[in-house]
Amino acid sequence: MKLFIYFMSGVLFHGIHSQNDEYKERLDAMERSVAEMKAKAESSEARLRAEIKYLHNQVEQDQQKMKLMEVSYRTELEKVHHRLEGCSKISKNYDKRSLEADMQTEVAFFAKLGQEKTHLGVEQTIVFDDVVTNIDGTNSPVSYNRHTGVFTAPVNGLYVFSTTILSSYHSTSHFRYYLNNAPLTIMYVHGNTSSGWDSASQTVVLSLSRGDAVSVKNTENDTGALGGGHSIFSGFLLREHEGTVIVG
Repeated sequence: MKLFIYFMSGVLFHGIHSQNDEYKERLDAMERSVAEMKAKAESSEARLRAEIKYLHNQVEQDQQKMKLMEVSYRTELEKVHHRLEGCSKISKNYDKRSLEADMQTEVAFFAKLGQEKTHLGVEQTIVFDDVVTNIDGTNSPVSYNRHTGVFTAPVNGLYVFSTTILSSYHSTSHFRYYLNNAPLTIMYVHGNTSSGWDSASQTVVLSLSRGDAVSVKNTENDTGALGGGHSIFSGFLLREHEGTVIVG
């Protein structure tokens, strides 16, 4: 009986031991599987972290590039803005000058000595009576007077005058520009016996106030100037000065 019990106990123990070994192998296999899964998970996590870090760095780099591009674009826009402002100022200045030119008062004259003037007296005004051009944009009664030979400035401004005098045959004399009653220049003509005639020319630029008078006068007694278009007198307003009041 005891022997039977021992036998049955051995059989039972052997069965339990075998079953335990099987459970242990299955547990070991599960643990290995879990370890492998954990390793894979850790590897995947590492890769994901690396990718996230890479993407984060790319985003930072892109943001930095965007900032640099923004600064560059702003700089270029400022340059364009400054250029546009410069163009606008140039355009405004051009428009202003163009408007000023359009609004510029026209004053100009050109007259010839029609007939020869002989026996001229001292400080006698040469009257250039054959008027070709006489423009006065101020519509004032002054400017060049064909009866007196005197130009009177209708507006303040910068004027240019030119004259040429041809002497009478064998006549020698001096002629001058006069501003009001003051002599400005002197011209010498010497019609000697060899040539018979002589001429002289002068151009002057004068800043005149309204009402100032400009003329050409003889300075010696009993001299002459040849007419027929040989002796001329002309002038024009180069630029009007601000604050002009028209003479009328």
